[in-house]
Amino acid sequence: MDELKRQAYLSAMGIQQYYPRSALAGAKASPLAPSITVSTPSAALSVDSEEATPQSPPVSDEEALLEPENEPGKEREQEAESGGEPQAGLRFELCYYKINAELAVIDEIPHHSGEKSHSHSLALLRAILLALGVDSKDCQFKPETFSWPLAAALEMKSEPALEARKALLGFIKKRQEIDLFRNLLIFAGQIDEILMHAEGGEEARDHQFANCNYHVTITSSLRSMLAYPMLKRDTWHHLQPLRQRLASSGE
Repeated sequence: MDELKRQAYLSAMGIQQYYPRSALAGAKASPLAPSITVSTPSAALSVDSEEATPQSPPVSDEEALLEPENEPGKEREQEAESGGEPQAGLRFELCYYKINAELAVIDEIPHHSGEKSHSHSLALLRAILLALGVDSKDCQFKPETFSWPLAAALEMKSEPALEARKALLGFIKKRQEIDLFRNLLIFAGQIDEILMHAEGGEEARDHQFANCNYHVTITSSLRSMLAYPMLKRDTWHHLQPLRQRLASSGE
């Protein structure tokens, strides 16, 4: 996982990041460079100035559609920076939305996220659907939720990631049998790695699971994009196969 995406996930989960600006007394010498440099315009990644001004690269008209009015990500999502400690084991929460007959959405959210974060995520989701040419005016955006682990004292026979994958695929299968969607768009954080499909030695973010009659598109979580808007450029690239299918189905 590259540094930008790693920091986005940590920030969305409320995990405070720390980079020492000088050598710590008694610390073991690092084999790496004395400082970490991330190539990003985001002020949140600067360790030299808290007043740095982000400079975003130019974006196309289509990419601009991913920026909702009064972009909530530029407020840095203060509630996502609460400084919480990392939690042991694999834990995630998902919100499932049926958008229409063609499309359903799953968004991974941090544990105990606030209503403000939820409203910002929905604003970004609506902007993305608009960019995809999807009419969501009749969607109530009332989520069906899924949490892992299923129970605090759950005993697993296999690796946690494998058990989580089985449970998540079971949840998706059940929703598809009920809603009959043809495309599933997943905004993923931790579940990215347990759902990714390898194709020709490379990760495929748009694919069909075996024996399934629907496509799955996987990209960054809405909370990650709000915290680090640069991720939206990669997201727009990930969404192109889905966008083409949706356009074809509307013809």
